[in-house]
Amino acid sequence: MLTRQALAAALALLGTVPAWAQQSPYTLSVTQGFTRDSNVLRAPVDQAEADTISSTTLAASLDQPIGRQRVTAEADLQLNRFRTHSDLDNDAPTLKAQWDWQAGDHWQGEVGGSHVKSLYRYNLSDNTVVLGRNIQTENQQFFRARLGVVTAWTLEAGWAGYQRSYTADQYRSQDMSRDAVTAGVRYQPQPDLSARFNLRRTDGHYPHYSSTLGADDYKRWDVETLLTLRMSAASQVDVRVAHTNEAHSLPTATGGPRWTGSAGWQWQPTGKLNFSTRVLRDSDTSDQVLGDGLVNSQNKLTTRLDLSAQWTVTDKVQLGLSYQQSLRQLEHVVSGVGSLNGRDRARTVALQLGYQPMQALSLGCNASREVRVVSGDTDLSYPYQANVFACYGQLNWR
Repeated sequence: MLTRQALAAALALLGTVPAWAQQSPYTLSVTQGFTRDSNVLRAPVDQAEADTISSTTLAASLDQPIGRQRVTAEADLQLNRFRTHSDLDNDAPTLKAQWDWQAGDHWQGEVGGSHVKSLYRYNLSDNTVVLGRNIQTENQQFFRARLGVVTAWTLEAGWAGYQRSYTADQYRSQDMSRDAVTAGVRYQPQPDLSARFNLRRTDGHYPHYSSTLGADDYKRWDVETLLTLRMSAASQVDVRVAHTNEAHSLPTATGGPRWTGSAGWQWQPTGKLNFSTRVLRDSDTSDQVLGDGLVNSQNKLTTRLDLSAQWTVTDKVQLGLSYQQSLRQLEHVVSGVGSLNGRDRARTVALQLGYQPMQALSLGCNASREVRVVSGDTDLSYPYQANVFACYGQLNWR
C-alpha cells in the first residue's frame, strides 16, 4: 500500500506542506494512491503473494500561533482496499496534537500526543508468519520543558509515554508500554554549535512476553551526550553517543550494558541538490525510530543506515533517491538450555518522482525494492523480497 512514510517522503520532496503553512492555519486535503506490491505481507519467498492496493486519505490540519503560544493538530483517515486480499482491507486513522508553550522569557516547551493505527505487514520468524490482517496501534504522549532558552546554558527535562499493541494473537508477545523521564543540560555558546548531556530512566513492560513465564518488566538507563555543529551554510552534522544499561525481570529477555547512538550529516551543495546521511545503533526498547519491520523483543541491537538525495529538476519537478540498510542482532534465551543467536540484514532502495503543476495539486510515483537475508539461527528471522510501485495525486484546500 502507499504507506504514510512513503507519502510523507514524497510530499517532503515537493515541499508542499511548508508552502501551504505560510498562508492559512487550516488545510484540507485528499490523496488517492494506487500501489502494486509483489509481497503484501513481507512473507518468505515461497509464501509471497502480490496485490494491488487502493489508498484514499482524507486529512485536515491546523497550525495556529496564539500570542507566544502555538497549537498544531492533524487528523487523517487512510482507507486501504486490496483487490485480491480483501481480508486485509483496513481503515488507518492518525490523530496528532501539540502545544508549543512559553512562559515569560526563560520558560518554554511542548506538550502533545498521537494515536496511530495501521496494517502491520511484517513477521517475526518462520514459526510465526501471520498471513492475515494484523493491526498495529501506537499511542504516544510527551511533555518537555526548558529553562534558560535565550542564555548559553539551558536546563531541560521531559517525560514521554508510549504504548504499542497488535490484534494478531501471534504478536501478543510484542505488546509493550514504556515511560521515560529525561533530565539534562544544553550548552550553546553560538548559533552554530550546541552540546547536550542527558540522563534518561525508562520503565517498560511487555504484558504478554511469554505464554509460560508471563510478563516481562525492564528498567533502562541512558547516559548520553549530543553534539550539533553547523560547519557551513551548506553542511551540518549531529552526533549522539550513549551508554545504555538494561535489566529485565525475566531471565529469557536480553539486556545488559551496551553502547548506542547515532550520527547524521545534512549537506546541500547547491540550491537544487541536497544529501542526507544517518547511522543509528539501538534496540527496540528505546525511543529511537528503527524503521518498518524491526519490531521484535528478541532484537538485541540494530544498526541502521539511511542515505538519501533530492534534486529539484525544475520548479515543478523533483527527484529523490534513497537507500536504507538495517542489520539486526537477534537473540532468544531459553532458560536452562542456552540461547539462539542470529542476524538479518534488510535493504531497501527507492526512487521517487514528484510533480507539482499548481500549488493545490501534487502528483508523484515511487518505486522500491526490499530484500532481507538471514545468517545464523533461522528460527529467529527469515529472508524475503518485495518490489513496490505506487503513484498518487493530492489536492489541497485552504
